[in-house]
Formats: sequence, C-alpha cells, structure tokens
Amino acid sequence: MKRIILSSILVFTSIYCTAKVLEVPGDFQSISEAIAAASNLDTILVAQGTYYENLNFSGKDIVMASHYIFTKDLRDIENTIIDGSSPTNPDSASCLILCSGESRTAVIEGFTITNGSGSDWIDPQFPSYTWHSGGGILIYQSSPTIRNNIIIGNHCDDDTGVSGASGGGILTYGGNPIITKNKIQYNSARYGAGIVIDYSGCVIKNNIISNNKGPKIYGGAAFWTIGNGSSPAIIENNTIINNETTLSGGAFYIWSSQLIARNNIIWGNKQGNENTIHLFEGGAIDISYSIVEGGYEGTGNMDIDPEFSGPMLELTPGSPCVDAGNPGLEYNDIEDPQNPGMALSPALGTTTNDMGVFGGPNCLIMTNNTSGLNDKAETQQTRLCCFPNPFSDQTEIQFKLERSSNIELVIIDMQGRTVRFLDKGFRSRGTHSLNWNGSDSYGTKLPAGIYYPQLNVNQEFLITEKIVIFQ
Repeated sequence: MKRIILSSILVFTSIYCTAKVLEVPGDFQSISEAIAAASNLDTILVAQGTYYENLNFSGKDIVMASHYIFTKDLRDIENTIIDGSSPTNPDSASCLILCSGESRTAVIEGFTITNGSGSDWIDPQFPSYTWHSGGGILIYQSSPTIRNNIIIGNHCDDDTGVSGASGGGILTYGGNPIITKNKIQYNSARYGAGIVIDYSGCVIKNNIISNNKGPKIYGGAAFWTIGNGSSPAIIENNTIINNETTLSGGAFYIWSSQLIARNNIIWGNKQGNENTIHLFEGGAIDISYSIVEGGYEGTGNMDIDPEFSGPMLELTPGSPCVDAGNPGLEYNDIEDPQNPGMALSPALGTTTNDMGVFGGPNCLIMTNNTSGLNDKAETQQTRLCCFPNPFSDQTEIQFKLERSSNIELVIIDMQGRTVRFLDKGFRSRGTHSLNWNGSDSYGTKLPAGIYYPQLNVNQEFLITEKIVIFQ
C-alpha cells in the first residue's frame, strides 16, 4: 500500500511541480546524503530504521518525514530513529541543526530523536560567549516546523570549555518555530532540560513535556527562557508533567522573558526551592485557563488534580480539564462529524477547549495501529495544482480530496509568512477549486516572486505547490 501511495505522489510531483521525493534508503543510504541532494520543497521520505547521524538542513526548506505521514501509526515514529550518539565532531553533536534561516516550510515529522548531546554556537549579542545547546534539536535564527516526533533521551550536561550547556531536548534562539504534537521526554541539561527559548518567538502547542530532569545551575526542568524575540512565545494546550530539578522552576524558569500560556496542564513537577514557575529579573508569564499545581493567578486557572486516565495522559470523563479551556471559538476542540457539537476523541465533552495536550483544534493524536481515530489513518491522496502558473492577473487553485475532511488553504511567501487565507472548513470528498488574484489578506497585490499555496488536511500539512507571480 505504501508503494502505491508513493508512486501516486511521484506521478503527481512530476506533472504539477518541480519538487521531488527522495527515499531513504531507497535512493540514498543516509539521510544526510538525501539532504545534500535536496532542493527547497523536496520531501525526504525515511523508512523505518536507526540512522546514526547528526543532521544539518543547511538552509533548505524541505520536508523530512517518516512513513508516519501516510500511516498515522505511532510505530513508524518509534521505529524511525535519528540517533545522534556518534558525531564526527563533538562540537556539532545535536541530532538536528537548523541554523541557516529555514522557514516554517522546513518540516521535521515522524521521528524518534535521541542521544544527541548538543552543538556549540556563538551568541551574537555577546560574542565572547559560546554556548553548547540543543541536544535533540538546535534552532538558531530559523523558524522550522517540528511536528509529531518523540524527542527523548538527549542531553547537554557538559559545559567544559563553553559558557553554558542548555536545552537538552530543544533550544531555539532568535527564530519563530512551530513545535507541535511532540513528546519531549527524559532529556537533561545543565539548565533547561526540556526546552530553552532564548531571545526567540515560538508557538509550542499540544506537546507532552514530561520527565525532563537535572538542571545543575539556574533550573528550569521543562522550560528555561531568557529575553524576547520579535514574535511572542506562545505555550498552548500542552501537558507539562513530572519534570524535576533540585533548583528552581520545575515547570518554568523565566528570566526577563514574557510568555503567553493558555489551556495547559502544569502538574507533578518538582523543584528543590521556590515555585514550579520561577520568575527572575523581570520575567513574566500570562497564564490563563490552565491547571497549575500550587495555583497561579489568571483567568480560568485552577489548582486541582487533572485526573488522567492512563499512561498516555488522556483525561477521565469527569476531569475538571474537560471543556474548561479558553471558551473562544478559535480554541475549540475538533468537532465529531457524526455528533455535532461534541468533541472528536481523544478530546471529551463538547467542542469547548479541553485543557492539555488532547484539547484544541491541533490536538495530539498518536495511535498504535493503522485504524486511527475517525479513519485518520486512511491515506489522503490529496492533489493540488495551479493553472496558469506563472500568472499575472489570476490563477485557479484546484485540489482533490479522497474523503471528506477539514481543510485549510493558505498562501505563504519565501520567508514562511502566511500572506493570505484562501479557504477553511469542512469540505466533501471530490475536487474543489477557487481563484486567486495574487493579493494578500488586505486586498493588496503582492509583488512579483515565488509563493506557496499550502494545503493542510485534518490538521496535517500535506502538500505545498510553488507558484510564481510575474508583472
């Protein structure tokens, strides 16, 4: 079945656009070889196996994915492993490095990312400082999309010869990445064991951030943050649980940063002193509609057992988190198409947001078999094309759905910014088309250049087509 799926993608690609699908190990023995051969918008499709590699995207806006993008089977994530334990240079020992301005069209999806120990980088604000960071993933002045991965067992514990070692799971500096629907677990660092946000914006949604441990200085078992980026740091619908430090901030250590946190579960984190949320030198966090152990001031916050029902941290039907998140419609859980007004499992209750990882329109769904929730595991052989292309006045964008789905169609520019929302909502099976006149969301004609209509189906990125506007 997978071979048929891939053949369809290759036929479609050869007809409609110049992007390629590069298979590992079919076309290349290693992922690094495939990255070297790839161009922007190419897809690197990686079969199950363990790849002892330390990868650098080298500024390429490519999709690197396991077969999970087809199967929606957790086993493809668990068994497609990037192991960073054998670096050729100990100064570049992160499993993945994105440090050359990659945009949100650079996607990493469907891997277990493990045994990385971080990479050196020079702080542009203080050039005399060299840090060693990002055991699993180091993001430097870049804005990739990190989605549906297990980031586990990475570490940045050795600060010998550097100014500090941080970000056992992930460090982001100076960019604005999307980090969504991942499990970030059992990582360690000298500070910031799970995630470090360093003068960076970010959107961190629907992740399980758990059992990260061991900061020896500063603290910050789950999150450690400093400064602010040009975009806000948004922490939404995460389950932040059982992280531990002997110092301050089992959940958050916030140093001169301002964070926005909503619809989260913050529970079971441990620290040796102070509070689970530690503010330092002007640090601030706006928490709302969240469960916070020990309590925290903010609209809709509670200090009450969230009532998990099992090791995957699903909620019990009677959990106080059900329907207790932000009531704004934009935060609603996915609606069950067979039961209007009610949430699609694993969310519970009505469509009002559930706190934690399984709530909201972007909820985490990782299933251990190929009969996923609401048939999400069925392959969506979606096709998208634009004609004419290039165009000056107007182009027709057409896409075909093999089954009824929730879709979103947007236009993004070369910097990864969304410049136009074209379509959103529940669409029936079949072919759909609409015209676009090359204008942005304000009706202003966009300048000549390259743009990318991006189609998302059932909250999953599926396809991006290159389109050219000329004068």
